[in-house]
Amino acid sequence: MVSQTDDRGARIQIFQLASVPRNGVLSITVSGLPTRGALGKTIATVLVAALAFAVLLGWRRTRVEKRPEKSRGRRDELFAELVEVERARRAAGAGDAPLAQRRAELVAAIEAADRSA
Repeated sequence: MVSQTDDRGARIQIFQLASVPRNGVLSITVSGLPTRGALGKTIATVLVAALAFAVLLGWRRTRVEKRPEKSRGRRDELFAELVEVERARRAAGAGDAPLAQRRAELVAAIEAADRSA
């Protein structure tokens, strides 16, 4: 911890900590904020809540992006089959009802795989 003064003469403390390991816990305590009345405290509370929300949002996004390989593989198989059905449909013409039905089934299965992942 290093104690210094800023350009207005106020005393500030500078901390340098080791990095937080992967899956580690980072704990931050905010105290001693210079405020006059309740407005400053309310603003500080809102800022800390926004920071916590942003951290949680970022944590959620990384979990969504990391799908299990099994569901990704199943989804890729469904897409490959959908490509084959689309090619067959174009070759046979738009009036081929069994291919249109299979296409609808595959699209529904892909959407279900996306929701479950």
